[in-house]
Amino acid sequence: MSEPTETKLEAELPVGFHPPNWRQAALLVLGAAACFHTTYTPASSGPLALLVVGYVACLVRLARLKTTRQSFYAGLLTGLVCFAPQLECFWRIFGAGAIALWLVLALWIALFLSLAHLALARVGLKRGALLIPFLWTGLEYFRSELYYLKFSWLNGSLALADVPFVPFGLLGNYGVSFAVAALAASLLLFRRRHLGQIRPAHVILFILLVPISLFLLIPTNSKLPRRSLVVAGVQMEFPDEKQMLQALDKIVATQLNLPLPGPGASTNVDLIVLSEYTLDGPPPERLKAWCRTNQKFLIVGGKDAAPGNNYYNTAFVISTNGEIVFKDTIDLSLYPVPSPQAPGCKTLSTCPFIRSRSPLRSAAQPCS
Repeated sequence: MSEPTETKLEAELPVGFHPPNWRQAALLVLGAAACFHTTYTPASSGPLALLVVGYVACLVRLARLKTTRQSFYAGLLTGLVCFAPQLECFWRIFGAGAIALWLVLALWIALFLSLAHLALARVGLKRGALLIPFLWTGLEYFRSELYYLKFSWLNGSLALADVPFVPFGLLGNYGVSFAVAALAASLLLFRRRHLGQIRPAHVILFILLVPISLFLLIPTNSKLPRRSLVVAGVQMEFPDEKQMLQALDKIVATQLNLPLPGPGASTNVDLIVLSEYTLDGPPPERLKAWCRTNQKFLIVGGKDAAPGNNYYNTAFVISTNGEIVFKDTIDLSLYPVPSPQAPGCKTLSTCPFIRSRSPLRSAAQPCS
């Protein structure tokens, strides 16, 4: 029964579709992972960040598998291979529950490949390729802005943040992501025979247009607004109070040479951001005193008391006067983190926790 079905599926594919075989699909998965990790693994990947186009291009090629189901599972596998190593901290925090979080992120790649396959199979390669940037950008916007968990990590444009000629100021994050997907989709239409159609005039025109376009799109330093706030972030895994204060002292002692126009280009940090669950409770007095002494604003993740043995996963904002001027809760709808004060807490499923959509806000106090 399966042979007629496969024959029928192949007959319904448009002319020129040419699905990859399993060896080619495996190479595309590996190619997507290699491009992705090359782009995101170094702290500053420089020009290698442009390989994010290769990552999306491999995904687009995987959308040409024979069936939507094959594309879906290929996307799920690719997402896991890409996201799990980059987010291995989930395993240290949630244990085996990290697999579910990795799958949530991989699911968006699987959904993109499924929709891209349907577009290519139903309307043909050319019109399907035109739809792919809209599908990619729409899914990225939904998972980052509208989706309940707001998973905006490791998307198609953040890797390019340090590339100087990428026009984030003009296109924005999602505009750059759209451009990445459009370039990747255009490669889908490129054939080897097209190499023989390239003329010297085409090369000269390309050489002339690229610098002109970059000159028009990239704002010069004189047009950039003067920075008024310098932010530094520190990622620490459950530090004690001494380690936290040492990290803050190190930030204050480090002068950041930022490309600011005019005098005073070398400046220090104004706002410091510490990660979620840096504190095992509210900010201690020593931390508040540090902010007051060093005249720094601080955002730090901790726990705020809730009824019973529950707590709120909270972001605290400490002003330069050493007072908490704002706090906001973060929803724990998927995987609560156990409270060490809760008796009998052995697994994530049995630990008491609180779910809240309503932020807890303290009265704003003037910052001195």
